[in-house]
Amino acid sequence: MDPLAKLEQIDMLQRLGLSYHFEEEINNLLKGIHSSDFGKDTWKDNLHATSLKFRLLRQHEYWVPQGETILEEARNFTSKHLKDFVSNNKEENYLSTLVGHALEVPVQWRVPRVEARWFIDLCRNKHIDLNPTFLELAILDFNIVQSTHQQELKELYRDISTKIFLLLTVVDDTYDSYGTLDELERFTHAFQRWYYGGNTPTFEEYLENGWLSIAAPIVLVIAYVCVTNHVTEEAMKVMEQYPSIIRQASIIGRLTNDLSTLPFELEKGNVPTSIHCYMNEFGASDAEARQHIKFVIDETWKQMNKDRVENSTFSHTFMDICTNLARMTMWFYDGRDGFGIQYQCKTKDCASLLLLNSIPFGHEDQDD
Repeated sequence: MDPLAKLEQIDMLQRLGLSYHFEEEINNLLKGIHSSDFGKDTWKDNLHATSLKFRLLRQHEYWVPQGETILEEARNFTSKHLKDFVSNNKEENYLSTLVGHALEVPVQWRVPRVEARWFIDLCRNKHIDLNPTFLELAILDFNIVQSTHQQELKELYRDISTKIFLLLTVVDDTYDSYGTLDELERFTHAFQRWYYGGNTPTFEEYLENGWLSIAAPIVLVIAYVCVTNHVTEEAMKVMEQYPSIIRQASIIGRLTNDLSTLPFELEKGNVPTSIHCYMNEFGASDAEARQHIKFVIDETWKQMNKDRVENSTFSHTFMDICTNLARMTMWFYDGRDGFGIQYQCKTKDCASLLLLNSIPFGHEDQDD
């Protein structure tokens, strides 16, 4: 294969959820491309090849040098023209569907297994020109993994770390959604001085406290202990300070939650969120505050991506857990409270697709 064909195959394996079977082969291919092509512009005349190479190398923690400002300009330029493409190609064809999907949320921000199920169903429905062996393997693999997850869920209910997570969730959601000041007087004393004393914090003050106020940092520390074979005293001292990758994942969770649950929490009379604090500090409108918070989320993702490359303290497994937690919160709070409000159909439907409903073989319009 030529280098571009190799990259396209890697991309297809990732989209189908199969790349974990070929980690060594993929790493060897990317290492070869990175070392032989580093610092050269041999693909500069092929935008598709250049962008795919750049994305895959960065996803696999090769920090390809490139000015971030140039990337911002390129993203703004391509997004504008791709939106025009989608609006002019409203028929449900494969390419316009892929482009529209990419414009909604970057692939790096998406939950991998959710994305794999979506892409497999797309391939089955659109009759795309895909190696049938790839698709059959993806379906078989997805169903096997789903069966494994079903068994793991049974075991997790008996696991102590799960009980800790559930306790944290109950406390956090009770405070956010159902607690009254009388019932939670001690728990909310500090926040009462913020809100009812008229001392609304600045946006930065809120952020410094807000990312610690959710369960994410504690959950990630527990996850680190669970997936690390030999936990050293030095490593735990590092974890006590909440390293950058934990901090960034928690900030994304906090701000994404604020963007989606603000109306509900204001109705309940809860403490200020990041939107409220930004509006109060800068005299901004609700729309301006939300735009700034989306900018902060975007910048935080950049730092997380950089942390994955520069931080050699943690295993790839743990860094994947941090990244996936951020992805999960972005999905849960995608314009809705998909975690705290029970009647959110999108959350239930997705859980069913991932954990309950296996994928039949063959195309959707065929008898399975």
